[in-house]
Amino acid sequence: GVIAPLSGPVAAYGESVKKGIQAADGTGIKIVYEDEGCDPKTAITAFKKLIELDHATVIIGPACGSPQKAVAPLVAASHVVAITPSAAPQELYPLSSGMMFDMQYSLEDESNFLAKKMYELGYKNVAIIAYQNEFSAVNQKSFTTNYAGTVVTTLSLDDTSTTIDTDLLRLS
Repeated sequence: GVIAPLSGPVAAYGESVKKGIQAADGTGIKIVYEDEGCDPKTAITAFKKLIELDHATVIIGPACGSPQKAVAPLVAASHVVAITPSAAPQELYPLSSGMMFDMQYSLEDESNFLAKKMYELGYKNVAIIAYQNEFSAVNQKSFTTNYAGTVVTTLSLDDTSTTIDTDLLRLS
């Protein structure tokens, strides 16, 4: 089973995940796709459908942060393996009782690397621009914790923001 954001703000990413899986599939294994829309409740419904109706034994996804966190305890209870197709927080592994795996470095590792590299490159003062979602919250916390310089301000955008022009003007 695959749980990806096939609708919503990052639907293009979800379609890329789907195309990648389709391009790699030559196994004859039945693959069922479910939409998460980057919404935790939708992801939970998709997960339950894949497990209870489609009898999936392996799940690829969810791809978005809040859905990953919402599904992790269900992965543990269902004893299936889940593989996230994108960076995820470190807490998913213990939340899923060791059944949910990340295909990339954790969000915390990526944010830590970025914080250290920016400081090394001479950026001693930064502004953080983040969306109001689980993904951004994990990145923001880890970056702020590991950054040796000063975070002068943080702009928090809702998930529906398509432009940040007016928000950037507040920085000047």
